[in-house]
Amino acid sequence: MHGTRRGLFAVGLGLMVLAYIAAPAVAARHHTKAPVKFGALLTTHTQPSNSNPPHKCSEADGDPLEDASCTRLMFNSEIGSPGGRLKAPSAGTITKIFLIAGHAGHLTPVVGFLSNADPSGGNGKITAKGPVLNYVSSGFDEPITIQSFNVSIKVKKGEVLGFRSTSTSALRCDSGSTRQILFQPPLVVGAAPVSSGSTDDCTMLMEAQMTPA
Repeated sequence: MHGTRRGLFAVGLGLMVLAYIAAPAVAARHHTKAPVKFGALLTTHTQPSNSNPPHKCSEADGDPLEDASCTRLMFNSEIGSPGGRLKAPSAGTITKIFLIAGHAGHLTPVVGFLSNADPSGGNGKITAKGPVLNYVSSGFDEPITIQSFNVSIKVKKGEVLGFRSTSTSALRCDSGSTRQILFQPPLVVGAAPVSSGSTDDCTMLMEAQMTPA
């Protein structure tokens, strides 16, 4: 009888220990932060207007650039991105990049900070970049195809989206104010801020999904 009681007590104690060990893991799962998005608010109604043929860096609206690669950082957007949605709301990891484009091409996504920025330009630096993304045409007839790419890019609070390319059609080009700031030569990860080379009034059709830290 005593042996049975001791056995039951040992079993009960073992279950308590296992429950104590498992509890932190369960709690961690329950406290995982939900993914959030920032950048341009892309929908299946977002037209890549006037983006084809692809726009070269040298065709920017501001000061002339050379016909070579440049970095574009998102300064503004007319596509449903009021207030702070253009910037990362917290530190975390970007897990998906969404694009709409009028023509096939490729680009390298980046994240970075703009400082002293206004419609005439500003200073820019980037802290991280992703892999080269090869995209296709999203079409011009609704529903527009939103292209999705799995990535892993560390992002800091307050950073904006951008990309490096020589030409691109991941744009919506309607008349308007400055919506991107361009840098040439392209920005280098970890380098000090540099002054912009030009500006453009085309909206970058890029959105990111991130998991907050």
